[in-house]
Amino acid sequence: MLVSRDLLLRCLDAVSAGLSKGDIVEQSSCFVFKQGMVCTYNDEISCQMASPLDIEGAVAAAPLMALLQKLSDDHVNVTIEDGELLVKKGTRRAGIRCDQTISLPIDNVTHSDDWRPLHEDFADAVDIVSQSAGKNDSEFVLTCVHISPDYVEACDNYQMTRFPLATGFETDVLVRGASIKQIVGLDMTEFSETDNWLHFRNPAGLVYSTRRHLDEYPDLAAFADTEGESATLPPGLVEAVDKAQIFSSDDAASDQITIDLRPGKLLLEGRGTSGWYQEMKKVSYNGDPVKFTIAPKLLRQILLKAHDCEIATGRILIKSGKFVYVSCTGVVEKREVAVA
Repeated sequence: MLVSRDLLLRCLDAVSAGLSKGDIVEQSSCFVFKQGMVCTYNDEISCQMASPLDIEGAVAAAPLMALLQKLSDDHVNVTIEDGELLVKKGTRRAGIRCDQTISLPIDNVTHSDDWRPLHEDFADAVDIVSQSAGKNDSEFVLTCVHISPDYVEACDNYQMTRFPLATGFETDVLVRGASIKQIVGLDMTEFSETDNWLHFRNPAGLVYSTRRHLDEYPDLAAFADTEGESATLPPGLVEAVDKAQIFSSDDAASDQITIDLRPGKLLLEGRGTSGWYQEMKKVSYNGDPVKFTIAPKLLRQILLKAHDCEIATGRILIKSGKFVYVSCTGVVEKREVAVA
């Protein structure tokens, strides 16, 4: 059948969040075409939407995407023949093995017709809050984003972010931060819940499902009530953050910059395997010297909304009009800040 290459690519890209790099589950690195849908599943995330291809089978995702991206034709002919997905256009032909026995357990993902409107700020809340979720699987609960009826929050035992929001959820739900943050940018407008899954849907018909967990989440309310020495973060920090992130982003898993705050002075630093960047600013602060680390993307989002903060023993609190960020701080030597 003749199909728009661009339409097919957009469809496959939309469901790619459910792929795994290796076969964590059999065929979890494949696009599965079944009953007019294209599906992916990696045991934690499942995606599905209507497919422009009327075929059945499991096709390795990486070579199919790479091939379609390299082709320049507006339309390509795609068929299944002798256990292969054939892509043809003019004199060009390619075959990718297609397993027509579908073993990917996509039927294990239960769905619901009870779709409810998703708050227009929910994706923003997830984008901001998920950056405070932990990455240590031995502390599973702290790797999750906590969705309650009244707010969305996350904490890695060092920093926390809470975003007050009438979420539309009737009970508390935990979702892996690394999973739910992938809905950002997908224009999700609806959600539904089943026993083990949380589902989001956008106007294009993409259904993004991620496992939901009912573990008890720690009460973080006390951490958001910090009172201490007032400080005002200086203007121009956003630009400094962007420069520091050039180096801190060398390791995406631990992309952090350091803020060293002293009376009248603030030193921002980003370090990575390829180098480092420092910038010093004047600041309205008269308390004890403190230091904290923060993801540059999160600090950038905070600075676009708020500059005032409070620093108490062991923590710094920044409140914007929409969310609260709290981080643990470390006491540093009382010496003059100097750019190395």
